Amino acid sequence: MFLADVNDFHFIIFTNSPGEISTWVIPLVKTFKSLHETAYVSIYLTYCAYATGQEEEQLNKLDVIDHVVPSKQTLRLLFSFKPIETMASKGGVLFLGGDPLYAQIMGFKTKFPVYGYSEHHKKLGPLYKKVFNRRIDGDLMSAKVEQFSGNRLDILEKLGLEDRDYCLFLPSSRPQHF
Repeated sequence: MFLADVNDFHFIIFTNSPGEISTWVIPLVKTFKSLHETAYVSIYLTYCAYATGQEEEQLNKLDVIDHVVPSKQTLRLLFSFKPIETMASKGGVLFLGGDPLYAQIMGFKTKFPVYGYSEHHKKLGPLYKKVFNRRIDGDLMSAKVEQFSGNRLDILEKLGLEDRDYCLFLPSSRPQHF
């Protein structure tokens, strides 16, 4: 069931953690919206043990994202018997982190095709029309790095640091990986 067809496409993305949001979701949505300005973009957050709790707020600041659904509401919508309301009669669901089952349920409920991106060679589920793989289809994290436009002096000034050599550790949000 769709609410309005003022948008030509409803792009639904499932994601869960700060890493996926900053390196996969945001660059992809910015590129997508530059190519499809009239598309409606919804982000459905799912539970993540490594989430900061700031994901919804950060995503809502971006003008290329039309709607952000917090993880608790995502689960209520997916596992209710109510139909999912979409903003266009055509659309697609993209899995970019979390539990791949959720994107499949959304595809089933909206009748939109389901796609996924994975860094691994594993199947995400039977309802996926295509799963894009880092080794075959391109590395979204390296694409994010290529889009970076800052320079060293601007970064140092912004952080209040003097211009000298530094050793930087990026332990991620997962201490066991550090």
